[in-house]
Amino acid sequence: MQLRRVGGQLIGLIVLALALIWGLAWGGRWGGLAPLGRLVVQDGGLLVVLLAVNHWWLRVPVFFRSPLTLANQFRVNTLPVIWMVILALGAAEIGAAGLWAMPVGVALGIAILVGCCEEYLFRGLTLGLCLRLFHPTTGPQIWGAVGLSSLLFGALHLINLTHQDLGLPLIQMLNAFALGALFAAVYLRTRSLLWPILAHAFNDFVAFLIMGLTPTTVGPTNKAAVIAVMAVVYLAVAAWLLRRARLTQVQANFVGKA
Repeated sequence: MQLRRVGGQLIGLIVLALALIWGLAWGGRWGGLAPLGRLVVQDGGLLVVLLAVNHWWLRVPVFFRSPLTLANQFRVNTLPVIWMVILALGAAEIGAAGLWAMPVGVALGIAILVGCCEEYLFRGLTLGLCLRLFHPTTGPQIWGAVGLSSLLFGALHLINLTHQDLGLPLIQMLNAFALGALFAAVYLRTRSLLWPILAHAFNDFVAFLIMGLTPTTVGPTNKAAVIAVMAVVYLAVAAWLLRRARLTQVQANFVGKA
């Protein structure tokens, strides 16, 4: 009974999220909004509904205040922070050449909104439901929850098939799956959704600066290869964060609490 109930909640959440994304995006287009306006309406509206749905229906605990000291939180996030520094250096180099696709302030604001919305949906609610579904008392069960929530996060990017070439959404799906696993590992280790939100927002911030809001093609083959290599790196870091020696910490953070 518990398995069926949680499974139904998970399916209902994803169906609701997809319906809202499509509906709000269509409403924005029908209302003549520019891509930036549609994104604000879509993710802002979705976040408000998700907060209400969790409060009155799902009741998944979403944690923001970590039990770890700030120093230990930084220690857990050493590799993700290094990755963000590398992204920042790359973005600065592109900016120095005058090649940014949009203003810095706009890119930052949209990235924060998208990061908050998607992390609340996928690491807060979806991963929380997957933890209930898999009863994470062992390593394989924890990885089952991480894998399923990350797969759903990656699959969401196939929605871009409505306005992009086939290659780009597939590459985005691979990249999102790997990033989803990394963000999930960070959340499980720190028990603070603020860290995945920060990493997600920073990743999108750099992407918006470089490509803007509506890239339509995958670009040169070498770019696809770079994304594939980065996905492998993200998965490797996630595996390191969730190595066997650290699973007891994850269990202490979430078993009986998710």
